[in-house]
Amino acid sequence: MFKATPFLTIANILTLFRIVVTPFLMYAVYSGNYYNAFILMIMGGLSDLFDGVAARYFQDASDLGELFDPIADKVFLSGLCIALVVTPYPLFLIPTWFVMLVVVRDLCLLWAGFFILKNGFRVSLAPSFWGKVSTALLMSGISLLCFQYITSWHVIQFGTPFWIMCAFCNVGSGLHYFIRGFLMLLKRA
Repeated sequence: MFKATPFLTIANILTLFRIVVTPFLMYAVYSGNYYNAFILMIMGGLSDLFDGVAARYFQDASDLGELFDPIADKVFLSGLCIALVVTPYPLFLIPTWFVMLVVVRDLCLLWAGFFILKNGFRVSLAPSFWGKVSTALLMSGISLLCFQYITSWHVIQFGTPFWIMCAFCNVGSGLHYFIRGFLMLLKRA
């Protein structure tokens, strides 16, 4: 089902970095160390940006990387959102309903992806435009909030409209993935 490719490529190492750094990011957020959290978020975001660039540049794109990248994204973002809700040092109020939405959507997408692969279907797991928008909006918004906190430079006030916009993008991208996957399955059935 998968072609054999080396695991330790630059792209896969960058992807693995997001999973490895997630517990440290969660701890930094939980303990109220938003300076370290900001640095780890930037590093995680850059690794997400450059893993695909590295795979294309070094021509080492692989099925494993295509499978591994969305898992790393979901672990990183879900871990960050969970830590923001449970921290005793809240930087800002992230609505619990929003975190539940993010985690449930990510779990549903992971379940659907594993179901498709387990049943022998080979479909593209490449991220969609809306998935990238959803991830970028959430990461940049939370990073900006952390930046404002550590610099005391308050430019933007985030509130319910921001979380509703993130939720809309999150649900929209989830529906887009499900529709795209369903149509691919129909073509191959």
